[in-house]
Amino acid sequence: MYANVPLQAKSDPLTARPPVLYAQRDDPLLQNALSPLFAWFQSFIILEIVFQLPVFFLGVQGLLRGNKAIYPLLALYGASSATTTWACLATVLTMPGLKAQLPVLLASYAPFFLVPLAMAVDYGIRLTEMAGAVSDKSKTE
Repeated sequence: MYANVPLQAKSDPLTARPPVLYAQRDDPLLQNALSPLFAWFQSFIILEIVFQLPVFFLGVQGLLRGNKAIYPLLALYGASSATTTWACLATVLTMPGLKAQLPVLLASYAPFFLVPLAMAVDYGIRLTEMAGAVSDKSKTE
C-alpha cells in the first residue's frame, strides 16, 4: 500500500503521508482530509497555518503588553476561527452514520467554535465602544 510513497512525495507531498497520520482519532473530517470533496477543509487548514496561528501568537503578545491596537486583529481572528469551525461542525452534524460518535465530535469541536465566537463578539463590542467614545469626544471639542 505504501510502496508508492516516494513516487507520490515527488508529485504531491500531502498524499505521500500515510492516511493514519491524518486520522489519529475517529474524526471524519481528518479521515477525509485528502478527498477532493473536502478541498474546503484543506483550504481551512492552510488558512489556519497562514493566518490564524500567527495571529494567535500576535494576539497573546499584544494582550500581555496591554496594547488595544490588537483588538481589530483579535476580532478578525475570532470571526475567522468561528466561521471555519462552524463549517466543520455543520459537516459533522449532517454526515450520515455518525450518531454514536456525535457527542465526542461535538465535545471536541464546540470549544473551538464557542471561544472564538465569544472573542469576535467581545472585541467587536469593545471596538464599537472605542469608536463611539472617539466620536463623542470629537463632537464635544
